Amino acid sequence: MDLRLQLSRIIVPTLVIVGRHDFITNVSMAEEMVKHIPNARLEIFEESGHFALVEEPEKFYRVIKEFVEL
Repeated sequence: MDLRLQLSRIIVPTLVIVGRHDFITNVSMAEEMVKHIPNARLEIFEESGHFALVEEPEKFYRVIKEFVEL
């Protein structure tokens, strides 16, 4: 199901997180999402696959904290 046309309807600031080695939702898919979501920010976790929370927990928490505190 292609929901890209719906992404432009997102009106809140959005953080898209993707792992460089994610084979489920890869970097190009995340870049495509960010392209269609106004106020979206992309954060790529270079050492992670699909589970950045587990694979890079310190960076994950820092990135989330910085995003929420904006």
